[in-house]
Amino acid sequence: MKLKLLFISFFTLVFFNLRASTTVPAIINSNQVWDVSGSPYLVGVNVLITQGVKVDVKPGVSIISNGLCRLTVNGTFSAMGKSDSLILIKGLSIYFSDSSVDYNPSSNTGSQFTYCLFKPIYKSSSSVITLDRTNLNIDYCDFDSISYPIQGFGSGDSVKLWISNSTFQGDGFGFLIYGLRQNSFISFTHNAVFNFGYILLAETNIIQYCYFYGMRYYASINDYGYARSALISCNYFKNGNYTYCPAIDLSTVNSTSRHIVIQNNEFDSMEVFIKMPCYYVATDTVEVNNNDFLHYRNKAVSYSGCSSTTGIFHVVDFTNNYWNTTDTTLIKAAIYDYRNDIKIPFKIDFSNFKSSPVSSCWPLSAVDAPKKVNTGITTTRKNATHFAIFPNPALTILNIETDLQGKLVCTIKDITSREVAHQEMDADHSSINVSNLKPGIYSVILLNEDGEQYILKLIHN
Repeated sequence: MKLKLLFISFFTLVFFNLRASTTVPAIINSNQVWDVSGSPYLVGVNVLITQGVKVDVKPGVSIISNGLCRLTVNGTFSAMGKSDSLILIKGLSIYFSDSSVDYNPSSNTGSQFTYCLFKPIYKSSSSVITLDRTNLNIDYCDFDSISYPIQGFGSGDSVKLWISNSTFQGDGFGFLIYGLRQNSFISFTHNAVFNFGYILLAETNIIQYCYFYGMRYYASINDYGYARSALISCNYFKNGNYTYCPAIDLSTVNSTSRHIVIQNNEFDSMEVFIKMPCYYVATDTVEVNNNDFLHYRNKAVSYSGCSSTTGIFHVVDFTNNYWNTTDTTLIKAAIYDYRNDIKIPFKIDFSNFKSSPVSSCWPLSAVDAPKKVNTGITTTRKNATHFAIFPNPALTILNIETDLQGKLVCTIKDITSREVAHQEMDADHSSINVSNLKPGIYSVILLNEDGEQYILKLIHN
């Protein structure tokens, strides 16, 4: 029996060593299909895919580099594996130039990665994907021990990035997404993130249905002044280890031209949940509602740079949250400036707080997070609100689905509560034209015959 096993092991070793491999040339100037018959594809020099050329990578292919080489894409690079036949990309840095073909979510064409496993040659290696004014889709992928998975190039402008159903495993260092700035958009949905640094917010953002676990040195979500609108909802933040790595860091929010909505999230077992600034923050800039603030080790909300004697501060909307207590003294104590030891509950309206958890959003665990089917554009699904809107963000037509009965009225209001759209509906599905709306976050309100209101947030690019 031992001889048989030894023979099988020897045969397997010989088979894989004799298996065909392909050396990737420095310049690719004609369309190519990389399939398993030529795998593994070995990258030993910097490679250029010229403009107008497409490389189509098939399931089961391995692409291996020495960790020092870069693939520059001026054309199209599409790597679409399958759930039972992943594509391995190891040690390769991929740069999408401003000449590369954008991903198109309507036709599902252009540069994209599906069912890919990204691994470094050395643990905690540098960046893998760099985007220069390029749109990209990443779906059902795993990033293992990579310090900087995705970054913007140069100014980081004019990038649209969709990431869904994916897993990111780090060791606490590095940044998951950074460098996307003006006119850029991030959709980060149905993902699981372990021991990783922050997502640096772009100008427009949707972060939904994700699981963030084990933050160590950096916040999970951070704003460095570029975000104009962000919807952060239905996420689960757990086991952060240090005061300086809250779940969400909004320390640089200092402008009334921004609108950040944090709703239906669960925060648990962290030093600090949300970090806020003390300087001027307008009432309509940040909304924090219907979240569960569970077990914290330092403070639930931490303000930085506060002064007890100067400044005029506007109230920030923290209403309708669950604070793991109904004792207002304990809630006030959870809101703090760790620098000056100033308790500052007067800057937060935490009225109408709940006596039991309010967030009923999925996911409940990291295992559940990266397994929902997603088209690349976030869809808000039916839940306790009794209606759903999609796509979200919406560009032209917003679809509305509901299980409510009778005559219904749908209105859309901007951040000043001004009505910008109105439509009556009496079916389970309807649509409304939003093409004339300005970029920003809106409230979609569904009113039934009994006067009951149901509200969802909409991002319009």
